[in-house]
Amino acid sequence: MNSISVLVVDDSAVVRTALRRMFASVPEVGRVEVAANGAIGLTKIRSIKPDIIILDLEMPEVDGREVLQTLKEEGNTIPVLVFSSVSERSARSVLDAMNLGAADFISKSFKGDLRTEAEERLIPLVLALATPTCEPAIPAPTAVSRPRKSAITSPISCVVIGASTGGPNALARVMTAFPADFEVPVLIVQHMPPVFTKQLAQRLDKCSNLTVREGSDGEAIAPGQAWLAPGGSHMVLHRAMNDVRIEINSNPRVHSCRPAVDPLFQSAAEIYGSHLLGSILTGMGSDGLEGCQAIKADGGRVLAQDRESSVVWGMPRFVTEEGLADGVLALEEIGPTIVRWVRESLSLKHESA
Repeated sequence: MNSISVLVVDDSAVVRTALRRMFASVPEVGRVEVAANGAIGLTKIRSIKPDIIILDLEMPEVDGREVLQTLKEEGNTIPVLVFSSVSERSARSVLDAMNLGAADFISKSFKGDLRTEAEERLIPLVLALATPTCEPAIPAPTAVSRPRKSAITSPISCVVIGASTGGPNALARVMTAFPADFEVPVLIVQHMPPVFTKQLAQRLDKCSNLTVREGSDGEAIAPGQAWLAPGGSHMVLHRAMNDVRIEINSNPRVHSCRPAVDPLFQSAAEIYGSHLLGSILTGMGSDGLEGCQAIKADGGRVLAQDRESSVVWGMPRFVTEEGLADGVLALEEIGPTIVRWVRESLSLKHESA
């Protein structure tokens, strides 16, 4: 593997020094450059063309948002990882940054040692974003990659979606395809901490015809609405009399994540069986694999995002590699395909009635 070059753009000398020292012990990283503000950062980006940029948002002279805006205008596709504090204000700034092209973010609000926290998330993210082509391609059969028909024999009663790195923008693209009269409920897990998921739910609500909000404990789900798992908690489903309700819990992390995709998918599969449709979008790691296994075991269907349109083809790759995906689609195809499959399945129900 070629050595990765990293550019850290942050006005804090402490952060710059800490990250530089940390990456010095990562074998895959061969060069770490630093910049004290966005203006210096842009100059270095143009001269050294790093493999990945770690970007602070709050900086003097030229801030992180201006850097992203400039990179977007210049057509620069170097992956950017935002390094930000966690607050209501910063959550809005981070989501704005993602709208401008940032791939993901890392919180500066470390509870423990920076090195320990970084080993869990920062270093793996840098390696995944900086070397997107290092994994061998896993082509799926043509019939699976581009399904012309849903091959669904049971009416779909619920849709579940999981995402991680690159997920906020991917979710916005998918959600815009759903009509206001969508016939089934939608449940979503996006790997994000508290505060951020509240802001994301509000943004998805604005771009979608569906009502989108954070899931709350005990709430009954209904067609034409969508719920996003709140940061810091798992969201699962359970049946209560004639309703299916949301349960929010603080059970242990799954794949180092809370919320995680697997608990939602597994609980939904138990309730809906062959009437469930799951979709795995861009993201790092294998969260969602066991959930998709549960969906398929109970007769449900699964859609996965393809490599080309994923920011990180990790979560969808695991699902595809295991042969669990009934369709491996470009991002812009996933929302319309979900709508089409749901409506085709419901027409089968009406025909048999």
